[in-house]
Amino acid sequence: QLLPESYDPDRRSLRLPNRPVINTPVVSITVHKEGDPQPSVLERPFTVEYTMLETEERTKPVCVFWNHSTAIGKTGGWSSKGCELVSRNQSHISCQCNHVTSFAVLMDISKREHGEVLPLRIVTYTTVSISLIALLVTFILLVLIRTLRSNL
Repeated sequence: QLLPESYDPDRRSLRLPNRPVINTPVVSITVHKEGDPQPSVLERPFTVEYTMLETEERTKPVCVFWNHSTAIGKTGGWSSKGCELVSRNQSHISCQCNHVTSFAVLMDISKREHGEVLPLRIVTYTTVSISLIALLVTFILLVLIRTLRSNL
């Protein structure tokens, strides 16, 4: 594993998926002008387009960068400050960032977005059917009780 699984402790800056996994190559970027490296914070944001490593059962993409100044284990951690998701399709993700460092996309391992939802449908339809049958039986019993009471 190239970089450890550590994340920015400031939860406002990183919507961490439940089961995060890096689902793109880690890309490191530096900008040079006339041979000299430019400051890490750029005037205009740039866009990085990634090809996802795994396209099935991956949800909740978060564009992140390796923040060396995060005080986690003295090595840094993944953060999303200054990076945002621009677009996503079945195979690619585009992120826009306003600084240079190492970038990647964290995603959640989940079967709910495009995966199998049959068990959830079965539970839903069964519960709704039982509720409707119980409602019908209640209605029939109320009609029968009123009919019996009016005959007395």
